[in-house]
Amino acid sequence: MSAKETLKNLEPNVIWKHFAQLCEIPRPSNYEQKVGDFVEAFGKNLGLKTIREKVGNVIIKKPATKGMENLKTVLLQGHLDMVPQKEKDSAHDFTKDPIDAYVDGEWVKAHGTTLGADNGIGIATILSILESKDIPHGPIEALLTVNEENTQGGAQNLSKDLLHADILLNLDSEMDDEICIGCAGGVHTDITFSLIFEETPKESASLKLIVSGLYGGHSGCDIQIGRANAARILARILEETHAKLGVRIAELHVGTPVHNAIPRDAYALITLPEKNVTAFQSRLKEIEKELQVEYKDIEENIKISSETCEKISSVIEHEMQHKIIAAIDGCINGVQKMTHGMPNLPEVSTNLSYIKTEKDKMLILSMQRSPIISARDNAAQQVTAVFKMAGASIEHTHPYPGWLPNLNSPILKIVTKIYEEVCHEKPKIFATHGGLETGFISEKYPAMDMISFGPTIIDAHSPKEKVKIESVQKIWNLLLAVLKKIPKK
Repeated sequence: MSAKETLKNLEPNVIWKHFAQLCEIPRPSNYEQKVGDFVEAFGKNLGLKTIREKVGNVIIKKPATKGMENLKTVLLQGHLDMVPQKEKDSAHDFTKDPIDAYVDGEWVKAHGTTLGADNGIGIATILSILESKDIPHGPIEALLTVNEENTQGGAQNLSKDLLHADILLNLDSEMDDEICIGCAGGVHTDITFSLIFEETPKESASLKLIVSGLYGGHSGCDIQIGRANAARILARILEETHAKLGVRIAELHVGTPVHNAIPRDAYALITLPEKNVTAFQSRLKEIEKELQVEYKDIEENIKISSETCEKISSVIEHEMQHKIIAAIDGCINGVQKMTHGMPNLPEVSTNLSYIKTEKDKMLILSMQRSPIISARDNAAQQVTAVFKMAGASIEHTHPYPGWLPNLNSPILKIVTKIYEEVCHEKPKIFATHGGLETGFISEKYPAMDMISFGPTIIDAHSPKEKVKIESVQKIWNLLLAVLKKIPKK
């Protein structure tokens, strides 16, 4: 059954209709051409001024409803791309296949993959406002960006003269009881080893060592939970068994090629003396039990296993193997510092996200986050130092700024008051350790007053991603009320 049929009875119907359309369009980061074509045509078919930037961003402008022309202009903003994560046994191709969304009680989920509610629900909400004929509002601008999840390239390359809004409502937050007023900046640290191989020792068995069953998640929003990182677990096992049981490595593979997801699974192609196989497999069972104790109440399905594989003829040179595994095992990872005075908000973190062995190269991706640029860069330098000592080459790419909180923001005061009236509770005012495009947008348009809010989305950037149905209605009601109360110019 298509997403259109599955979601057609949900409310607000207009948002779920557009979200179902987005589910049909493949849109992982760097593959936004089709979804960009879709939203560009959407704006033009409505007769609205529609601009497609060279980088791929789509800007759509809608005049005010009659009698509200003198209100300040509001920019509604979200991103078109999604994080492509799938279960190990899924054959889904994110560049070709639609998302198989389904309703599970009070949630919408996807079979075997990320759902793309981050930020598909935000985009669907914006399209619903643009399409409406009976929703009162002042002048509207919509900014639909590309490549947010990978490099924030759309926001980074946004033109400085196309937008004229006074207020930005970013619709890319993920808890319906919160209003976001700040975010962390980030930088990618990419590590490359040039590998040297040698002949596999004689009388060796060839095995595939597998780490699976981890939750993974968003390296900004979930990093403070303390979830297991598949790269670190794999290195931990290999560091111990190399010394004690003679394990040698041919290949390492961890996660999927994105920087902002905590890796859920990993495998290594290894050899070891045939006489040590039984002891190795016994130790894996022990390590599995140890990890289950260490991650009690955080991870439920940690699994460490091995299976035979095709005979391995060459392995990474002995000393090089030792340096690589020691670097992965010893590199800082996870939350490094919490924000003083703001419970549960990391100030500095780092995440090892991906490892791939290909011929004579090994690529390792990592990401560092902090709203304080010097702290972000210091964390990146610490990662650099460990891998440089191991003989790797390092490249820092795609730095992006944080968004500093403004507790005196006029739109924050307006939305907070309306939230209490509409939702009958006080919202939580917070800053996120995740990255939002507001950092780049505020650099280009410093006079723009901005906040972020959105429906409840759990486990974004993992195949367990889900969006709470009633929260979509809640945020829709909030947005409609806010658009009525925008102040005059």
